[in-house]
Amino acid sequence: MAAQRSSTASASSSSSSLPLQPCVDESAFPTPEDFEQWVDKICCGGKLRMPGGETHKGAVEWLESELKSIEGLQVTSTEHDLRVWEPAKGETLASCSSLALGSKKVPIASTIAYSLPTTVTAPLVYIPSGTPLTAENAAGKIVVRDTSFPRIWPYAFISLISYFTTRDLPYFSRYKRPATDDQAIEDMLVGSKIGVKGYIDVLDVPREYMEGHFTPHDGIFYKLPGIFVGCDEGAEIKKAAKAGKEATITVRADVSESTTKNLTATLPGQSSESILYVTHTDGCSHVQENGPGALLALAKYFASVPLSLRTRTVQFVFNSGHLNLAREGSNFHSQALGKDLGSEVTLVVPIEHMAAREIEQYSRGFWTNGWGLKYTGKGELMIWAVGPMEPVIKAVREAVSRRKLDRVVVNRGACLPQSVVVPTYTSFGGLGTYYHTQLLPTTSIISGPWSLWSPYWGPKAVDYARMRSQTLALGDLYFALQDVKREEIVKPYTEYREEVTSGRKKQFVHYVPNPDVQ
Repeated sequence: MAAQRSSTASASSSSSSLPLQPCVDESAFPTPEDFEQWVDKICCGGKLRMPGGETHKGAVEWLESELKSIEGLQVTSTEHDLRVWEPAKGETLASCSSLALGSKKVPIASTIAYSLPTTVTAPLVYIPSGTPLTAENAAGKIVVRDTSFPRIWPYAFISLISYFTTRDLPYFSRYKRPATDDQAIEDMLVGSKIGVKGYIDVLDVPREYMEGHFTPHDGIFYKLPGIFVGCDEGAEIKKAAKAGKEATITVRADVSESTTKNLTATLPGQSSESILYVTHTDGCSHVQENGPGALLALAKYFASVPLSLRTRTVQFVFNSGHLNLAREGSNFHSQALGKDLGSEVTLVVPIEHMAAREIEQYSRGFWTNGWGLKYTGKGELMIWAVGPMEPVIKAVREAVSRRKLDRVVVNRGACLPQSVVVPTYTSFGGLGTYYHTQLLPTTSIISGPWSLWSPYWGPKAVDYARMRSQTLALGDLYFALQDVKREEIVKPYTEYREEVTSGRKKQFVHYVPNPDVQ
């Protein structure tokens, strides 16, 4: 691959006389077909890749081999231990559990991750969303609960805390996605404490769309079995609950102690100052997590760029443990960097869930349960969060425009501001939050489509030409910041640290699940 140079630059020019490269040379960049191949490989065809599990380990071994084949990359790894929860051998999330009403088997959509492997039979009880689970109304019962989406925002609200947005944002549409639902997590936690026998989460869409649906990913091992069912089966189950009938839930899963590996590939530059591109390797679909495909493309491209045009060192970080937040590799990595502001870290760029195609609900008819799901023909909203770094905000704006990215909100964060802590915006919506709250200079991208946790949608859930454009924009950041001093980039985060040191403000502590809370 050739690096893009000014026509006035000669191959024999010294690094000091070479003009700075303005952006990634698109003609020398991997193709959409390359992206599709790499994503399918790292995502194991859409199979569940639990951190520390055999499928995930195989994917990481392949990725490590690919990185080591790139000339100039220095590949290192670290491991950390964790408990692994996986469907029983040969099973999937959709097949490792079963539900029966008496002698009648009822199809399920998926198993709630980290459910207790067991068989229980107990009376059903339907408890509407919003009604707290208590020992009085739920102990000794199998609880049936409708999924609720408590945070349904207009896109215009999301844009209120933005630096800028692309003009194609549907401002008056409402944002409703499974990624905003945390009821199952709260109910399973409460149920573990008060003696609930089992839990049935009724989704508001047909079962087939959500087969293999994965959530939650806190890494908390619950003390009861739980399952997801589709809206049609849910109507039957709620009817049985109102009639006082019993049900039997069986979960077949394996729990073991294991280790999982984080990879770091370093490409030295003229300076030890570094820009880090970060993603994770575990996941459950072609969207969650396809980031390694983008980092692999960037690694291959930057390795082809002459050292004379690489002013800073580039690192490509592939963490593990995102499907077990209690043992999240990016949390460990960010903590290690944050102890010293890395003294050489110039920018951290976490990326997740790239180039998803938008899926929206539609009415199935007035007398029909739930909603249908279909592709809209557009791209899913992408949130590009940027810390208060003016040079980076400018570089992001230019990259979004240059690569003609669609459906982008460039935000200050993924939450409302807080005046008593630093950073002011305490969430970037995903991996970026770990680095940002460790007061490391951070900009990150993320989306949360219907296909995020559902392998049903397969490889077609990703627009690989769009993924290539997004990755080109991410690579452009490196070149856009070449002539900007590190001190200027990191200054806002240095000021955050000074506020903490002086006692004027406290540093926000990002929540990390405790696997032993029940």
